[in-house]
Amino acid sequence: PLFGDEAFVAVNLQLASLGELLGRRLEYDMVLPPGYLLAEWGSTQLFGLGERALRLPALLAGLAGVLLFARLARRALGESAALAATSLFACSYYVGRHAVEVKPYAFDLLASLLLVSEALSVAQGRRAATRLVALAALVVWCSYPAAFVAGAVALVLVRARPRVALAVGGAALASFL
Repeated sequence: PLFGDEAFVAVNLQLASLGELLGRRLEYDMVLPPGYLLAEWGSTQLFGLGERALRLPALLAGLAGVLLFARLARRALGESAALAATSLFACSYYVGRHAVEVKPYAFDLLASLLLVSEALSVAQGRRAATRLVALAALVVWCSYPAAFVAGAVALVLVRARPRVALAVGGAALASFL
């Protein structure tokens, strides 16, 4: 069964068209990122307005988050430590819980991990910054807290790559506004 806030998300999906979901204030004072609403709307269009369809986008984001965390941990820690870290992460109460809620929290996790992973690649000189800047502008449409993570990424990069830091922070801010 859906709990209070989840039910409010479901009611909004049931009562509004995609244009209405993205273009007006949601019922029950729900504040949800457009990318998350689009994923929920797509899932309910494909599979109906059932509980499983409503939980599917968060589940996919949560699973992707665990896989991305494992990749990031291997790059930062090495194989043995990464296995331990990923095991703890995957078994974490909140990672599991938010991966099955009809709320955007698993999207927040995925967006944060995407930004940190890409920033690590840029900081290590393995990738050009263009992708990180584009990602910073995009993820805030799927996760509002990602704006803060993008700001943190910009602050971390400011000494080594000041132009990149300014571009990342500016892209996230401009897109968020």
